[in-house]
Amino acid sequence: MTWEEAIKILRKRQRFCKVIAEYANETVKADELREVEALDMAISALRPVSQEWVEKVWTCLLYTSDAA
Repeated sequence: MTWEEAIKILRKRQRFCKVIAEYANETVKADELREVEALDMAISALRPVSQEWVEKVWTCLLYTSDAA
């Protein structure tokens, strides 16, 4: 499975949770909205990093290893 496919599945689940929250009682609504929030975190963790970010990390690691 690619990360694009995983994000698509998570977004589908997220929409489902939002619909349930819309029609649910307060307890279920709170649980579903927390699940939406958790899915947001999972989706953002699956997004690819930019080349700029990778370069910053490598630069930082190079300077850190030189100091050791």
